[in-house]
Formats: sequence, C-alpha cells, structure tokens
Amino acid sequence: MDKVVMMCRHKLGNEIIRKCIECDGARGFPLKRCPRCPALYCSRICQLEAWKNHHRENCSWYVANHAPLPEDLK
Repeated sequence: MDKVVMMCRHKLGNEIIRKCIECDGARGFPLKRCPRCPALYCSRICQLEAWKNHHRENCSWYVANHAPLPEDLK
C-alpha cells in the first residue's frame, strides 16, 4: 500500500499512532508535519530522503485529490 495512503493515521482502537513516513519510527524527536499533507517526519534527514524518493509526487497528488486536513492532523 502506498505510504501516502498509510501515513500517520494508523488507528489502534481510538488511539491515533503517528509515525515518520520515511523510517516508520520517531527516533525520539517530536514529529514535524508536511505543511501541505498529513505526512510526518522524525527528522530533517527523513524529510529530505522522502522528498527525493516519493513525497514530491505523492504530496502534490494528495493536495489535488483531497479535502483540507482534519483538525486532529494539523
């Protein structure tokens, strides 16, 4: 399944589990969100790697095909 589809809103009961979409972890740092979509990153390194590998295209597609982000993901 595409990482953009799976990213950051995996649910376990009512609990929202937030993870970095690049490394699937948090590395002990606060997660930062992409300003355009729900993608979360644990570090600048993961953000840059994701941008090179897949996020540039996925983010543009997400913005073009989805309603604005729900408040609980901002």
